[in-house]
Amino acid sequence: RQDLAQRGEGVTLLEAAGYQVTQATVSRDLSTLGARKVIQDDGGERYMLSDGNVIDGGLPERIPLPTAGLSSYSADGTRIAFNRITREDRTWKRYQGGTAQDIWVGELATGDYRRITDWEGTDNYPMWIGGKIYFASDRNHGTTNLFELDPTTGAVRPLTDYRDYDIKYPSIGDGRIVYQYGESLYLYDIAGGDSNSIVVDIPSDRVKVRPGFEELAEDTGSFRLSPDGSSLLLESRGEIVVLPV
Repeated sequence: RQDLAQRGEGVTLLEAAGYQVTQATVSRDLSTLGARKVIQDDGGERYMLSDGNVIDGGLPERIPLPTAGLSSYSADGTRIAFNRITREDRTWKRYQGGTAQDIWVGELATGDYRRITDWEGTDNYPMWIGGKIYFASDRNHGTTNLFELDPTTGAVRPLTDYRDYDIKYPSIGDGRIVYQYGESLYLYDIAGGDSNSIVVDIPSDRVKVRPGFEELAEDTGSFRLSPDGSSLLLESRGEIVVLPV
């Protein structure tokens, strides 16, 4: 690996290695040439060029699935768990109609895909880690919770037991699953079997909630005069204000 202070150095090095390139070529195809921009501690930029490990690149290749939405590969990359229908962002509660989602599994090499969930409601967000598939389902209480499925035996085990709010947008990584419950984020630890809330603190100047003056003339509703005609009750922005006439 060699650090480059500017793209022109990349042209020089590539020409010395036998490549026919120009400044425009390097500017357009940095990723294809195996170079990437790195921000330095002082805020400056440098380019790293690999020694011989040039990325070939190419066009995206279609995964051999008949139809698919949310999906997850097995650890060895030979199998895939997926939803054939995409409707996870719908707000339908306890839906059991024709577009209810199931989870399918199959070998990519042979294409022998089969359905592994039979709940008539929602089974979505498949997440494959280790030998198990984790997913979201509303099969218990009509509320979406986390579940674990053994693709070999078909055994399903509930991991959470919420009865009020659905869990939403689960995503797996590093042995844990992050998901939204209510207005908060939670982490489910697969090894420990417990969920803990995540404290999210986003500093803000809170400009939109500061006290201030607003022009009411263009945002008014009903009104009534006082009995002596000296004052006016006016509805504006959800408030009742008194104005002199």
